[in-house]
Amino acid sequence: MAYSQDLRTKVITAYCDKKLGSMRELSEMFSISETTVKRWVYRYQKEGSSERCPYGGGRASILNDADREVLHKLHLEKTDATLKELIKKLESKIAKTVSSSTLSRELLKLQLTRKKNV
Repeated sequence: MAYSQDLRTKVITAYCDKKLGSMRELSEMFSISETTVKRWVYRYQKEGSSERCPYGGGRASILNDADREVLHKLHLEKTDATLKELIKKLESKIAKTVSSSTLSRELLKLQLTRKKNV
């Protein structure tokens, strides 16, 4: 759960500046875990910041812009191709192994649909 910056500041001020109690007492006073209080205080003492740590952003895609361009062209050649067909064609063109999950995410990023022609 993400806590507000205001709460972080209050807890750190209560512990470091005002000495209102131990970490355990402050955790009970503010209804948060003692571990959370410890992390906030230690980070403040070490780095001087009570801001949340930035999100790492997750894993980068294995496909680069050139690979996406190839995927886009393959999709335009046969718009009703299955994921397996697209994967096979894409892997032969770019010499990289691509999962169906990766291909689905990339098609969404490119705003390409996979509807079958009936």
